[in-house]
Amino acid sequence: MSKKLFILSAFFALFTSSSFTTNHFVKTPKYLAGDILFISNPGGSATNMQLLTKSAYSHVGLILSEKGKLVVYYVGEKVKKTGVAEFIALSKTGKYDHMRLRDSTMLRFTGVPRLVEEANKLMGNPYDKYMMWTDMEMYPSEFVWKVYKRALDLQLGATKAMSSFDLSSPVLQKSLKEKYGDNLPTDQKIISPADMHDCDWLVKLN
Repeated sequence: MSKKLFILSAFFALFTSSSFTTNHFVKTPKYLAGDILFISNPGGSATNMQLLTKSAYSHVGLILSEKGKLVVYYVGEKVKKTGVAEFIALSKTGKYDHMRLRDSTMLRFTGVPRLVEEANKLMGNPYDKYMMWTDMEMYPSEFVWKVYKRALDLQLGATKAMSSFDLSSPVLQKSLKEKYGDNLPTDQKIISPADMHDCDWLVKLN
């Protein structure tokens, strides 16, 4: 083979290989089933959870797949689901944090179906303004935490007793007084959006 022919052959092989790689490159979607979204202040008012935990976040949503479409499971007035853009729009400012498991291999094969199964078991349960730890009523971070724990045996953040949080806010004290009277359940465990957001299992993507 002549030197000129060899160079042309090598160039052609490089070009076709590059084209094949480019044409078959698959970009990872922005959102994946199993991702978690954190938003703050739906409607513009701080929640008891934010006052109690000094968290920038009040609502947590879990992205899951349904009939080939991504939806967000979350707690509003009850456990329900909506579109990704619709959930983000619940934030008054439009700001949100997009989180994903550092070890996404946990979601392969049966991981996501198990998340869907556990989320659907709690579908329709009413919002829990008392932040109790029962399945009869749910608050946002509790819902997502329990779904992950039951589906994958993974704890996204450590629960803490209510007494470990700062209860000094006058607005919070008034609200807690209205809810619990003189019997504040200081030993009641709570999973805050902030503790979930900052856990080592999750990485921020935006």
